Amino acid sequence: MRRKIALAITADGEVDLIRGMVDLLLPKLDRVLIVEGRRTFRGKPREVLGKGWMDLLALEPDQFRSIVTDLPADYNPGATMSEREMFQRNAIGLGVRDMEPNDLLIAVDADEFVNPDWLDSHVDSVTVPTRLLMLPCYGGLDRRAPDWHCCLKHLTTPVGHWPPHETGWLFPGGVIGPIGELANLGVQYWRSNPEAASLEVTGWHLLHVLPPEKDPSWKLQRQAHDWDKGADRQYMVCCLAAGIHPYGWWGATQISIPTQLKFLARRHPDSVLGDLPSLSNRHHIMQEALECFHSYSHLTHSSINPEQL
Repeated sequence: MRRKIALAITADGEVDLIRGMVDLLLPKLDRVLIVEGRRTFRGKPREVLGKGWMDLLALEPDQFRSIVTDLPADYNPGATMSEREMFQRNAIGLGVRDMEPNDLLIAVDADEFVNPDWLDSHVDSVTVPTRLLMLPCYGGLDRRAPDWHCCLKHLTTPVGHWPPHETGWLFPGGVIGPIGELANLGVQYWRSNPEAASLEVTGWHLLHVLPPEKDPSWKLQRQAHDWDKGADRQYMVCCLAAGIHPYGWWGATQISIPTQLKFLARRHPDSVLGDLPSLSNRHHIMQEALECFHSYSHLTHSSINPEQL
């Protein structure tokens, strides 16, 4: 008996990305589940689309489930952004309780695109919760880079390095696993404690590609520390055009648009950024961005041990 497949997306306003992901995978799917919170990850009130997603995604009622969750408010001193995101992810289980234990759940954020060819090849072999390793695109479908993080502790290479060969710096994205393995655990546990990781690239992390409200600083503001005073639209547009990390940690490289995502490039021409500036210009922008990072944070040049970078 064929395993049914459910795609669950944790949404926070990324309409264009979600529409693109569903269009990419829909022929493989039996169910699309959209999970929204009535507050943002910062705890601010937000409007939800709820069942309105069904029309936006051109789905039939039997293909779609909507889960809307209440998240802690911003005036709740004990709630953090990561906890709100965790609550929202764990609500995914509510939308697949009527499916069979051996059916598959793909649980991803809105910018974590699974390659349908990889899914075809592995639909029968996934037996445990598995973390999906993805190629990080940065700002455009024609750029790749080490993946985004806001903390120095996440750096795995020295500041100022470019990505190496195609399989370097893969992003640990969403998870896939048998629905029966979700019981008493939740999707957040799957992501934090996967029993396995994919052995090859499973798709693409579209970092800062088609951001909500066309504002690339949105994700930076949501994830970065309070010390960051540079999280504004103009600054991010400049960094993305140059392919430079907003804190100067690394630069992107040029790639061909992935074949599976060319439909997204045709639909959204702004998702293709084109040629990178000269290397000398990019190094200059990188140095300025790194100096901004030091001046805005509690860190200084003298307090950073290069060996720790």
